[in-house]
Amino acid sequence: MNRLLPYQSGLVRPLDPFTRYDVVHTRQFNDRTLSLRPLYLEQDMELIHKWVKKEYSSPANKHLPYHDIIQTLIHVAHSDFAQVFTVLQLDTPISQVEIYSAQYEEVSLYAKCLPGDYIVYFTLHNKDYVELTKEITATCTEYFLMHQEVRRIFVLGEENDQELLNTIGFSSYWKGEINKREARLYLYGEKGVSSV
Repeated sequence: MNRLLPYQSGLVRPLDPFTRYDVVHTRQFNDRTLSLRPLYLEQDMELIHKWVKKEYSSPANKHLPYHDIIQTLIHVAHSDFAQVFTVLQLDTPISQVEIYSAQYEEVSLYAKCLPGDYIVYFTLHNKDYVELTKEITATCTEYFLMHQEVRRIFVLGEENDQELLNTIGFSSYWKGEINKREARLYLYGEKGVSSV
């Protein structure tokens, strides 16, 4: 197993999604402990397939063939502008999270994105579990903000995500239409730790 320390070479750096890396962050909540590690396809692929079949993926990915989704994840893992992480509960993958430099993403069309701005996509987890979703979001936000290069975090969501994201420390930043769908952009400003 390769050692991967939380601050080694920054948050978004090329990694091999076929290599198993260590957990980089763990957070304890009242009822559960959540951990975060880089994508490891050998262990995560089966659940990604189940999530795609159940349409837990984001609307942007929902209609893509499974093979294309896997190829996209591999490309992101190998990039130097983004990374894919898996959230674990008791060593079981429960969610996939992608983080991108916001300057290279569509969000830059709606927000003035500067170096240090990132956008996070919380995909493939079951949105029926509000408390778990909140804890996943808080765990990832806390870890991402530990990195010196991260100044602000954007999340693209819907109107009904506002209450959940507000409890973590996100605020509504922009509301409009993206790809012919109503969307809302949320922002976790400057340095800080999520309050969940």
